[in-house]
Amino acid sequence: MLGGGGWRVNLHPAVARALSEYRRKNADFRPPINTMLEDLRSDPKAIGKKKAGRLSWARAYTLRYRGDQWRAVYEVLETERVVKIWSFAQHDDAYNDAMRRR
Repeated sequence: MLGGGGWRVNLHPAVARALSEYRRKNADFRPPINTMLEDLRSDPKAIGKKKAGRLSWARAYTLRYRGDQWRAVYEVLETERVVKIWSFAQHDDAYNDAMRRR
C-alpha cells in the first residue's frame, strides 16, 4: 500500500508486478507512473472518469505514453480513504482485467 496525500493507494498484486516491470524496463515511463500515483493519492474522485454499466463501481485514470493510452482502473473506498487499483494496461485490456479481478 502506498501512502501520502489524503488517500492510500492499494495495488492489486498483478498491478504491482506490472508497474514494477514497466519502471524497470522503461526509465522514461517512471515519471508518468509516479504522477498517476501522486494524483490518485491527492484526489482520486477529481481526476478519474467515472464509468457506467458493468464498471459503475470504477473510475479510470488515463495516462499517455509513447502515443498509447493506458488506463488505471480503480475503485474509491470512501470509508477507508483507500484507492484500490484493479488494473493497469492499455484501454480494453485494463477494463477486462478490472472486471475479472474484482
